[in-house]
Amino acid sequence: MSLHLVFSAAGWAACQPRARISDAVVVLGDGVYLASQEQPRAFQVLAEDAEIRGIRSHKSHMLITYEALVQLCADHQPVISWNN
Repeated sequence: MSLHLVFSAAGWAACQPRARISDAVVVLGDGVYLASQEQPRAFQVLAEDAEIRGIRSHKSHMLITYEALVQLCADHQPVISWNN
């Protein structure tokens, strides 16, 4: 399984057609703004980045810590970054 790190709305658009349903997806940086909108796919949200930007996670998106992000990176291969 792959891990997709999404840093922006453009990254989300690029990631969507390529991510498999079994892949993990985490939004971070400015990508956390996606959590305030209804999305067709659930993803995890880096809690600290959401808090800094005043974003409350949608009920279908789980907030995670940096420690959880590190564990996801260790557990998945490849790790793919999507920005723009």
